[in-house]
Amino acid sequence: ELTINGGKTVPTITPSGTINLCFGDSVTLTSSEGTRYLWSNRATTRSIVVKTSGVFSVQIVDANGCTSIKSDKVT
Repeated sequence: ELTINGGKTVPTITPSGTINLCFGDSVTLTSSEGTRYLWSNRATTRSIVVKTSGVFSVQIVDANGCTSIKSDKVT
């Protein structure tokens, strides 16, 4: 029996506050739920703490072992 799991999911990124930071500030970016995570900065945790400007995206692996497409970028 062949099982095809759902289509490619697109993870979302939720910031812990504003993404407009002043020098010395930080923000936590949290991915929607998955079983594994790969951020554009190579982090592999669900949340990352960002202290410098940049462009961040995430891919997740779901419970079926399917890899998502990249999330929208957070700048």
